[in-house]
Amino acid sequence: MRNNIFLTTILSVIIAVSCNVEEEHMPNIDDQKMVIHANIGSASTRTYIAADGRTVYWNEGDALGVYTEEGSKNAVFTAETAENAYNGDFFGSLIDETPKYAYHPYCEQGGDYTAVKLYLPVEQSAESISACNFMGSNSFIKAGTNDYAMEFRSVLSIIEVKIDASDTPLASSSLSSVTVKALPLNEGEETPKVTGEFTMDLSDIS
Repeated sequence: MRNNIFLTTILSVIIAVSCNVEEEHMPNIDDQKMVIHANIGSASTRTYIAADGRTVYWNEGDALGVYTEEGSKNAVFTAETAENAYNGDFFGSLIDETPKYAYHPYCEQGGDYTAVKLYLPVEQSAESISACNFMGSNSFIKAGTNDYAMEFRSVLSIIEVKIDASDTPLASSSLSSVTVKALPLNEGEETPKVTGEFTMDLSDIS
């Protein structure tokens, strides 16, 4: 039995996963509808993990929250792309505005861009990676009329747990879940928060 389990944690310092920054320039698709092009090449920064446990894609229905120079807050942009796509085109209803900040996944209660309200569930699975793959952007490049390319950074980490039960009595068993427990870095300190509610400052994405 060999199983790979992927979990997401707020404490990105626990396991170092590099933040990937990529951009894509593409022609405008519709001058009357703002489009944001997302081409993120690393598996750690898209939203869907395939059956092999490693390949990750954008999927139709993925959504961004967008803030503009003109003051629009948390406008929703939805991916209109084929299933399991490497490149994502996100469309919204804003016209003649300039994107300033964006994040994924969209939350209706996102709030101000300096403290976007998000939630990381305690129980996670590979199928729910879209709801756990938090990314932010504060860099947009104009590619045409109502047409922008973006740079995203992952703000969390994905923990890969490898369990190899070969040549053990458990070799024929199936693994259904793994429990990960956070511990204080030093005795007497509070246990670090790794799930639950948190905020993301889009003006300071490191």
